[in-house]
Amino acid sequence: MHRHENVLLSIIGGFAVLVIVTYGLTLIGAGSTAAVRPRVESTDPKLGAERGKVNVVVFTDFECEFCKAEVPILKNVLAGYQKQVTLVFKDFPLPIHPNSNRASQIARCAQDQGKFWQMHDVLFAHQDELGTVPLETLAKESGTDAARLQQCLDSGQAVARVNAAIAEGKRLTITEVPTMFVGDTQLTGILEEADLRRIIEQHL
Repeated sequence: MHRHENVLLSIIGGFAVLVIVTYGLTLIGAGSTAAVRPRVESTDPKLGAERGKVNVVVFTDFECEFCKAEVPILKNVLAGYQKQVTLVFKDFPLPIHPNSNRASQIARCAQDQGKFWQMHDVLFAHQDELGTVPLETLAKESGTDAARLQQCLDSGQAVARVNAAIAEGKRLTITEVPTMFVGDTQLTGILEEADLRRIIEQHL
C-alpha cells in the first residue's frame, strides 16, 4: 500500500515540478522584469522621440530571421508613439552567423553618413545574401557613398561601436535575439503588435 502511495506521490510531485517550470518559462517569454536595465549611449542609433518617456532597446542580428520579422512590427507600433517612445538599436551578432558582424559594421559606417536606418532596412532585405551582395549595391539602395563605406570598414572605426553593444548585451546576460527591453521589462523572441502596445502602455 505504502509503495503505491509513494509512486503516486512521485508522479504528482513530478507533474507539479513540470507545471512550475513550464509556467516560469512562459513568464520569461512573455516578459520579465529585468534586474539591470540596458545603458543607452549617445552612439546608439535611435528612432522616435529624442528623449522619450519609454525606451525600447532592441538587441538584434542582421542574419537572424526572427529579428527581421520583428522589424515591421516595431515600425507599425512605434509609429503611434513618436513623441513618447525612443527606439534604441543595439548590435548583437551571434557567432553562429558568419556575416552578421560585418553587416553590423556596415550599418555603423552608414550611421557616419546619417543613413543608419536606411542601411538597416537594406541589410535585412538582403539577409539571405549578406556574404555575397556587393557593397556598391548596399550603398546604392541605402543612399550612401560606397567609397566612404569601404574606407570606414578598412579603418575598423566601426568595430568599437559594435563591440560596445555586444559587451552590453553580455553584461545583461543576453543569449538570444531578438531581445528587447521596454523600460524594465525584458522580452525575447518575436512579439505581436498587440502585446508590444500593451507593454508600452504599461510604462507610459
